[in-house]
Amino acid sequence: MSTSDQNDVPDRPVVPAPSSAPDGAGDPWADLAQSIAFTRGFRLWDVEGLVRTAGAQRAGARVVETIEQHLADNDIGHFPSRLPTDSTCRVFLYYKRDTKHIGFVLSLLHSAATEDANENTNPHLYMLNSLLEGLVGSMEDVRLAAARSRRTR
Repeated sequence: MSTSDQNDVPDRPVVPAPSSAPDGAGDPWADLAQSIAFTRGFRLWDVEGLVRTAGAQRAGARVVETIEQHLADNDIGHFPSRLPTDSTCRVFLYYKRDTKHIGFVLSLLHSAATEDANENTNPHLYMLNSLLEGLVGSMEDVRLAAARSRRTR
């Protein structure tokens, strides 16, 4: 995949090779997190690629559990919340610490949908509401500007 194609969804994702480097140097999971952060904070990925990144052959229950732990350790969220064991399935990955793109909003949505209510629930919901209000407002502004532009032609 060329540099100019990095924002496009590839037919087959580029999979970082499993690393044998000491002390996390060249960690393929950290590389994956950076790749997702670089490409607007989210990407479609196939389970087979994650399995290969984990250095495994098949997506059994233990392998999927290990993959989910690696993703969590590297601030990578995913939908569905339980990864499938079918290697042909695609999953949606997002970078939880992404503040420039949509990853942070996805992280807040995922937390709201999957976690029990606690002391962080209200602040997270208020933050999510504010972000979405701003997004919808911006989208409405763009729609109105486009409509005005069409009328002046």
